[in-house]
Amino acid sequence: MSGLDTYTIDLRGIHATAVRFDYPLDDRFFELLDQNEILGGDLTATVSLREVIADIYELTFHIEGRVAVTCDRCLERLELPVAVDTTFKLKDGDEADETDDIKCAPLGTNCYNVAWDLYELIETSLPILRAHDEGDCNPDMMSHLYEGLN
Repeated sequence: MSGLDTYTIDLRGIHATAVRFDYPLDDRFFELLDQNEILGGDLTATVSLREVIADIYELTFHIEGRVAVTCDRCLERLELPVAVDTTFKLKDGDEADETDDIKCAPLGTNCYNVAWDLYELIETSLPILRAHDEGDCNPDMMSHLYEGLN
């Protein structure tokens, strides 16, 4: 995850009192990830982390801003709002050990990188159909789409 080290949290300093991390998420963040759904964005993310019991951590995410994606109708750039507030628990283990309540990840290095969590939370907050409002799509592309219907 070269370039995404900024999103790595050292868990050794995390105890019962929550520690807050603030992250600006811009076009560069999305470029560094191995993904092709989100073209860019301008968001702020706050991650609060605390140890609930020995080696089980609670992560609280607050993300807001805008992302750019491709319009499903005209294939032009489309800006969408993002607002995410969620919490999950994290413990050392394999993904196969995960439950609905607890996410498992190898924490042997006492570090956890939240970059992919941030991306997944943003991605899953977006609507399934990503399209401009009626009449706002690229008119040239729309004329090609409707060409065979007349």
